[in-house]
Amino acid sequence: MAKITIIDDCVPFTKTIGFSYSGPEPLSISKKMWEDMKTFFQVSTSGVANTQLNWDDSGDPITYFERWWMKKAFSGFTRMQLKIKCLGSKKKTTDVGKFSVTMSSAIETTYESRLPGPIARLLWEIYSYLFYNRMRQRYLKQCTDLTVGYMEYVQKKFGLKTVVEDREYINAA
Repeated sequence: MAKITIIDDCVPFTKTIGFSYSGPEPLSISKKMWEDMKTFFQVSTSGVANTQLNWDDSGDPITYFERWWMKKAFSGFTRMQLKIKCLGSKKKTTDVGKFSVTMSSAIETTYESRLPGPIARLLWEIYSYLFYNRMRQRYLKQCTDLTVGYMEYVQKKFGLKTVVEDREYINAA
């Protein structure tokens, strides 16, 4: 049995894109962003998940860290995955705070065959040459448009202004 997996970044030059927020009720805004993902990307509840939520309410301000993902199928072989990280804080008494959001997205194509490896590889090369390479470019454009579109949608809806591209922030989390 042979398996071929190809992963392409949708926003290759920056790897991550994002924004920051400062103002009242930062937690409620990040929750609304997560809820809006289903509608914007037109996926079911099983297509989005909040995979991590860490709190530290021992001090003032309260700090938190969240991770979300969204998966959207483009075809039987290809799907888009958007990963979002949110790091924020809020004051205990005033409920005013801030958070930063970074997003990265990729398309993943998986081809599995019950045929022996060399034969499966040959069939994949033929399929890729005749059909998939053109579709791959369309999927990459669609993925990029959806990622940037979601970022712009959230910025416009909540009045978020600042775009951040901080790789150390992402790697530290």
